[in-house]
Amino acid sequence: LGAVSDDQGLLEEETMSQIIFLHARLQALLYAEEMELVDQAMPISCERVHGEYVYRCEVGRYRIVGRDADHILMCNSKEKNAKAESGIVPAVPKVVMAMLVDALYHPLSQPWGYPERVLNTFHATCDDVMAQVTH
Repeated sequence: LGAVSDDQGLLEEETMSQIIFLHARLQALLYAEEMELVDQAMPISCERVHGEYVYRCEVGRYRIVGRDADHILMCNSKEKNAKAESGIVPAVPKVVMAMLVDALYHPLSQPWGYPERVLNTFHATCDDVMAQVTH
């Protein structure tokens, strides 16, 4: 979705079908609260222009205030009932990586977990992943 920001947010139909497929896979892997965070980072809308459907995604861009909620396809349940708020939409890989880093803190100093000194290694790995995803 990050590459879409170069095309003014326009999505081709093939890209849209890939996004729907990956979104369905994420739904099987994440809890409902985590999926809402992902959905907030995926505001995809559909508009009819000259008889054709145009899909638009606002990622890494400033979200338009007051966009018609009837055209929004992928967003969290709160946004379907209300108009989208203004603000910059983060990229989905950054949201997922933040959730993964948060999950790394749960087993710290637990009998079944790992010691704090191992966390530096995990953070270095996460930094490498983010560098590969964003460049």
